[in-house]
Amino acid sequence: MVVAPPVPKVSAHTPELRPLPAPRALTLPTGTKAERLAWVHGQIAQCPVTLEHLKPTQKPVLGVGSAEAKILFVGEAPTLEEVEAGRAFIGPAGELLRKIVAATGLSEKDIYVTSLMAWRPEPPTAYGKRPPNAAEVAFSLPYVRAQIEAIQPQVIVALGAQAFEALIQAKRTITQERGHWHAFEGRPLMPTFHPNYLLHNSSLTAKRTVWEDFLLVMEKVGLVPTEKQRSFFLAPPRPVATDDVEPDA
Repeated sequence: MVVAPPVPKVSAHTPELRPLPAPRALTLPTGTKAERLAWVHGQIAQCPVTLEHLKPTQKPVLGVGSAEAKILFVGEAPTLEEVEAGRAFIGPAGELLRKIVAATGLSEKDIYVTSLMAWRPEPPTAYGKRPPNAAEVAFSLPYVRAQIEAIQPQVIVALGAQAFEALIQAKRTITQERGHWHAFEGRPLMPTFHPNYLLHNSSLTAKRTVWEDFLLVMEKVGLVPTEKQRSFFLAPPRPVATDDVEPDA
């Protein structure tokens, strides 16, 4: 006798979702940067597709920061903590990012941070958060683009491979592409590792790698790194063993 496989249990909070519609075309209204950004936030917060993907205790994840930002950071799909708060880059990753920004000499008014998506891709994988698929990225990208258009930053920083590949619409290796300038619709784009990378790899080499990318970003927005800043996270010079020193002739 052939036994049919068990039917997977569906959570009461995970309704059957329809296929995603085509991406929206967003035309920003006239107004100040702050007014245009507020309009974009309203579009995200009221998007029926986004709301359909949220559980009752969750909120659309909105970007955080200044409408006059020089640097706009784009991160990956949100965490559970972020969809519960409705804000991008809260928690340990956000705290670390702000520490890095503070080390550059930039302030909160100089930055804006947003997520690639306004909802968390479900269901998660056995290893944690599921990366967004192509349809989810395509649907979400117009909202990211609208935030960039509203703020008009000098530089865009893609934090992690998810954000970078979504912005350039191509598969790339973040390890090879970081530290090199790219472009998103005419604006300088710097890919670097997501702060989560440093939370799981706190080696001096990893910190220095990310910091070198931020030094390039500093220079792009007109800051001149000090010698002290340029030396952050460099390995201390190796002490010379006395056995290696030849006696004077």
